[in-house]
Amino acid sequence: MDRFSQLLRSVSRDCPQSEGDNLLGFRIDLDVYSERLDALEHIRVEETSDPENMIVLLAEASNSVQSLSDLKSSMSSLWLDIAYRDIQASLIKTYLDRCVLRFVTAIEPSVLFVSGSFCVTGLRYERLAKDHEKNWNSRLRASGIDA
Repeated sequence: MDRFSQLLRSVSRDCPQSEGDNLLGFRIDLDVYSERLDALEHIRVEETSDPENMIVLLAEASNSVQSLSDLKSSMSSLWLDIAYRDIQASLIKTYLDRCVLRFVTAIEPSVLFVSGSFCVTGLRYERLAKDHEKNWNSRLRASGIDA
C-alpha cells in the first residue's frame, strides 16, 4: 500500500466523514473553482457512498492545455484552492487515457474529512499523453536506454 493510501485509511478511521451542509459546501467550492479553470471542460461533480472517494470530479482536458505538466499543474492548483488547511494530501497519476488526482483533506482535531478524485479524460488528453510518451521514449533512446 502506498503512503497516500495509508494516510487516507488513517484519516478515514480517525475522523468522521463530512456530510450534510459541510459536504455540500465543499462540493459548491469545487464547482465554483473548477469552472474557473481554462484547462477543464465538460465538468461534472458527483457524490459517492465510498468513504475513500466521496466526491468525484469528471472532466475533459480543454484545447488550451499544452502539456501534461500544464494539466497536472492546473489540477494541483484546483486542489489547493479547495483543500482544508489542517490536513491535505493528494496523489496524481497519469495514464494513456486519463489523469487522476486522488485527495483527502480534514479539519483537525478529528472534526471531519473529505476524500475524492479528479479524473480528466478526452481526446485532447489522449493526444497529450501520447506526445508525452513519445517524447519520453525518445529521451530514453537518446540516453542509451531501450524504451
